[in-house]
Amino acid sequence: MKPFPSIKQEKIIVATIALHNFIRKSGVDDEEFDECDRNPDYIPEGQEECDIDEEISIHSQRITEDNGYMSRVRNQIASTLMENRNR
Repeated sequence: MKPFPSIKQEKIIVATIALHNFIRKSGVDDEEFDECDRNPDYIPEGQEECDIDEEISIHSQRITEDNGYMSRVRNQIASTLMENRNR
């Protein structure tokens, strides 16, 4: 695969760092982060094979939970913006 142009690589790096910081600051449980915190020499391995039906079920459940969480965050941001607008 042809490498991405430098500017796109920079944007990917910044986006990755932003996601990392969001996960850390929001306190979302993350098994990889937890393992890295416990073991400074930890190196993630490739994904193990798993049952596709189980994976889909877990993914669907997480999307539902994430959607609910993000809806609350979006509503909170919108409310705060409207409150500040009226000041």
